[in-house]
Amino acid sequence: MKKHFLLLLSLVSLTTISFAQIPELNVRNTNISMRASGIAKARNYYNNGDYIRAEAMLYSELEKGNFRPNDFLLFANTLNADNKASLALEFFKEYVRVSDNKNATLQIESIFSETKTSYVSRLLETDFPISNPTMYDERVYSSTGGRLLSYGTDCDGNLSNRKEVLQDVVDRPIGSVAFFDYQTKAVISLIDNNQSSLYLIYQKKGKWKKPIKLFTDKPGNYAFPFIDEVNNTLYFSSDRSNGFGGYDIYISSIMDKSFSPPINMGNEINSSGNEINPTVTNDWLYLSSNGHISKGGYDLFKYKNLGDFNVIFANCTDLNTRDNDLGLVPNGKNQFLVTRGNNDVISLYSLSKPAVASTFSGNVIDDNGNPLQNAFVLINSKNNIGNYSTTSSTGKFIHKSGQVTSNISGIVMADGYETSSFDATSDQSVTIRLIKIKPIEIIKEVEIIVYSNDTSATEVTETIIPDTLFERESSSTQPDRGLYYIIIGSTYNYAQAYDYWNEWISSFSGAEILEYDNGLYRIGFYGGKDEDQVLSLFNEARKLKNDVWILRPEN
Repeated sequence: MKKHFLLLLSLVSLTTISFAQIPELNVRNTNISMRASGIAKARNYYNNGDYIRAEAMLYSELEKGNFRPNDFLLFANTLNADNKASLALEFFKEYVRVSDNKNATLQIESIFSETKTSYVSRLLETDFPISNPTMYDERVYSSTGGRLLSYGTDCDGNLSNRKEVLQDVVDRPIGSVAFFDYQTKAVISLIDNNQSSLYLIYQKKGKWKKPIKLFTDKPGNYAFPFIDEVNNTLYFSSDRSNGFGGYDIYISSIMDKSFSPPINMGNEINSSGNEINPTVTNDWLYLSSNGHISKGGYDLFKYKNLGDFNVIFANCTDLNTRDNDLGLVPNGKNQFLVTRGNNDVISLYSLSKPAVASTFSGNVIDDNGNPLQNAFVLINSKNNIGNYSTTSSTGKFIHKSGQVTSNISGIVMADGYETSSFDATSDQSVTIRLIKIKPIEIIKEVEIIVYSNDTSATEVTETIIPDTLFERESSSTQPDRGLYYIIIGSTYNYAQAYDYWNEWISSFSGAEILEYDNGLYRIGFYGGKDEDQVLSLFNEARKLKNDVWILRPEN
């Protein structure tokens, strides 16, 4: 495989940080850990949610040339999870270049620039840790230490009135449960000998019968059951053979106490990663996956089959975060319970979408009339505090409010531009023009005074030269992709690139601003004509800045 570029970065000391996982994930990842090495080990760190170790290992395997196309995706997701969005975007674009994912560019656009009205998010209080909740008849069910607990909700929406269920029915740890048929039947995942399997339990004359194991035709893990009672369909995840990767989503038709042979839902949904926690609501299938383009690790996705080979599969950008968004439970109209993993903790959040009473939209452009991406539009702000929207790649923003508002005021801010305010009516679309801030040059003068006793003193003075009198000439050129470069930093904002260049020009005298067609600016300098030369310069550069890297020529 041709390598577009290779990063060489110094690696800092690491600590093991991974999110506390749900039982059905633990059994799969533990089995993989026993035999993993090299790139497989790096992928395993990713699947375990240990993104700091995953980042370090993936850097190492990239340097060794062991990446397959999908590893660029895992690396980009890892960098997103580690709050390195700019670098993640570079690797997402490399994934687009080397993969055959025809929808990747649009998916990346939705992650980085789609304007959404955020749900209102609230952390729920729970007496016990929540791992993988499901809901039936307004009760929440979650496994804790292999025991299945049932919860009601109090007036604030927090989980309360806890009680254990099914303790006399099963003798193995429970992963998760899906009740159906007026709670007289259920499909449960049970953990036994480091393996997850699905079982049917049902009541006869009011008493639960012994569990019946499902899908014994192929070995593997079977987990994350969900029952669509309207269509008599069981959804679940399995890593059985002939799938697309880790856990895939399967369906099976329910006929009383019988289940049809499982059908894999295909590569529109399933990936080389894990697809877990399928949930159907309002004709949409929701699931969590770490194998698609994401904001970091596991994200929530939604899927709908429109017929005639037309499907929709989209990232739920308005629900997802940099944390591991592991599962979604419908809890009323425009309301969800979402489980999120961060480090060693899984938390339960209530997300609700306020009703939209009014909509206000507009565009933000620069002084040349070009659209400005990622500008902040603060609506009805006081002291820079208020509701805000961000602009898309076309400079457009949309603000939705739960209140009817006739007059709108606000301010617009963007890196490298002067802040602008506006007043408008809610029925008009506004265009706000921002003026780029011109840099101010600071000249340091060093004067050495020598005294008669052979001692000396140094005085440093700073003189601010307004841009109207003097402006340092910065270099912005298209890079020659047949050359080696040492890269000092990168940004998608020219004003920030200029600041970086100013900051490092004294240390790296040959530094220039390298401009790319996709709006990326890199600050770097010529690294030589061969590997020996560039490695020598790279080692010298690291003495001044430890996170420089080598951009190698395109093959």
